[in-house]
Amino acid sequence: MFCRKLLNKNAIKCSAKNQIRKLKKHDYAMPEEKTTAEEILIQVFKTNEVKTQKDWKKVRQEILNNQFNKHVITPVNIDSMIIGFCTKPEKYQLASSYIKFLQKEKIKPNLATNGKYLKLLYEKNTEKCLKADENEILGIYEELRKGYPVLDSFTIENLILGLSVTKEWKKCLELFEEIKITAIANNSVYSAFISSAFLNNEEDLAWQFLNELIENNRTPKSIIFTSYLATAKKLKSKEKIHAKLEKMFEFLKNNDLRLEKTAIEKLEELSTSLKVSTMTTKVDFKGTCKNCRQNLDTFELTNEEFQELKDVLFKNVILGRDIFVKTSPQEMSNFQNFILQQEKFDVVLDGLNIAFSVGTKHPPHVFSTLLANVVKYFVDLNKRVLVLGRVHMHRWPQQTWGYVKSNSTIFLTQNISEDDPYLLYCALNSGKNTKIVTRDLMRGHKFLLKSPKYKTLFNRWLTQRQYQLLRIDQRGQPIFKHPLPISPVAQKNGTHWHLPYDEVENNKNEYLNSWCCLQLMK
Repeated sequence: MFCRKLLNKNAIKCSAKNQIRKLKKHDYAMPEEKTTAEEILIQVFKTNEVKTQKDWKKVRQEILNNQFNKHVITPVNIDSMIIGFCTKPEKYQLASSYIKFLQKEKIKPNLATNGKYLKLLYEKNTEKCLKADENEILGIYEELRKGYPVLDSFTIENLILGLSVTKEWKKCLELFEEIKITAIANNSVYSAFISSAFLNNEEDLAWQFLNELIENNRTPKSIIFTSYLATAKKLKSKEKIHAKLEKMFEFLKNNDLRLEKTAIEKLEELSTSLKVSTMTTKVDFKGTCKNCRQNLDTFELTNEEFQELKDVLFKNVILGRDIFVKTSPQEMSNFQNFILQQEKFDVVLDGLNIAFSVGTKHPPHVFSTLLANVVKYFVDLNKRVLVLGRVHMHRWPQQTWGYVKSNSTIFLTQNISEDDPYLLYCALNSGKNTKIVTRDLMRGHKFLLKSPKYKTLFNRWLTQRQYQLLRIDQRGQPIFKHPLPISPVAQKNGTHWHLPYDEVENNKNEYLNSWCCLQLMK
C-alpha cells in the first residue's frame, strides 16, 4: 500500500515536470503593455526631420509599420493622429506642413482630421487671427458644408472654435442651433464664441450666450473675462469702465463663480487703464482680508429664499421621479411620516459616511466608536441629533452602537437605498439653521437643480451648514472641517471688491483661499 502511494506520488511529480517542460514562454510571461499612439509618434518624429513630401511619405510609412504599432494607428486614423500630435504651439508648423502634404497627395482629410486641425487653428489664433489661417478655416468650413448635409457634434464644436476667431464668427449662430438637436456645446466652445462676441462689440449677444452657458451647467473659461476686460479698457470714461467692471463682478457673485488666475493677471496688467488698484491676498480665519482689513460677508439665505429652495428640492430632487431608482416609494413615505412625528433636529448625521471616513476595511467596532464620538460631541453641546444609516448597522457592537441609539434619533434605510434624499429632506424640514455632517458634496443633487438661481441658493445654504469629519483625536474628540466664516464668492465690502480665484486647475471645486482685493479708483 505504501509503495503504491509513493509510486502514485512520484508519477504525479513526473507528470507535473513534463507539463512544465511543455509550457511555452507566452504561457507564463507577463502580458506586454500596449504602446500608445503618442509614444509611437514621439519615437518616429524623434528620428526624422520633416521638410519635404518625401519626408512625410517616409514618416507615414514608419508610423504604420512601427514594431510597436499593434493596430493603434491605422491608415484610417493616421491623419487625425498626426494632427492631434501637433496641438502644442511648437508643433503648429508641423501640422500645417502635414495638411499641405495631404493636399498635394490628393488625400482628403476625414472629419476627425479636419476637426482637430480646426481646433489647432483656433488655439493658434486666439490673440489675433492670421489672414492665411482665417482663409484656411473658412475654406474648411465651406468644404464641410458642401460635403456633409449633417455634421456630428464633435465637428460642429470644432467649426465653432475655428470660426470664432474669423471675420465670419457670426456663422457660429447657425451651428449652435444645429448642435442643440443632439448635444449641448462644451464650455470651451461657448467661451470661444462669447469671447468673440465681446471683442466684436456685440455685448448683448455675448451676455445672452453667457447666461445660456450657465443655464446649461457649463463653467465659463477665462477667455470670456479677459476679452471682456480688453473691451472695458477701450472705454474713455472712468465711470463707464467701472460700471462695466461692476457688471462683471455682479455676474460672478450671482452665479458663485471664481475666476481663473489668467483673468486676475489680466486685471493686474490692465489696472492702470481700468482705473483700479489690485492686490492678490488671503482671507484669515476670521474672514478678514489681509490687504484692506475689510471683513468679508456671509450670504445667508432669507426665509423666503430658503422656503423657495426647500420647495424646489422637495419637488425636483428629493421626491422627483429619479429618486426611486435606489429608494423605494414606501420607504420614503415611511420616512416622511417618521419626520412628521418628530420635533426639529439641530444636527443631521450621515452615519455611514461618518463611519467610513476612516476607510471601509475596518472591524465594525471602529465604525461604531467613531460614530458614537461624533454623536457625543453634539449631544454635549445640547443639540438634538438625528442619525441616518443602514439597517446593517444594527449588527454593530452594542457597547458603542447602544450609546448612539440612546442619545440620538435613528432612522435606518434598506442597504440598497440612497442616503442623500433622506439627509436633505430632514435637514430642510428642520429649518435653515440645521447642521449637516457628511463629506458628500451633493454635486449630483445640485446638478438636478436646472435653474442657476437655485443652484446658487443650494450651494450657499450647504456651504454654511455642512460639517465634514476630518479625524478623531487622541482624546476621542472629533475634528471637523467647519463651514467657512465667509461666503467664498465675489463680493463688495466697503470700497473694495474681493474676487476669489483659482491659482491652479480646481476640478474638485475646493476653496483655495486665493483672492484679488480690488478698489475702483476715485
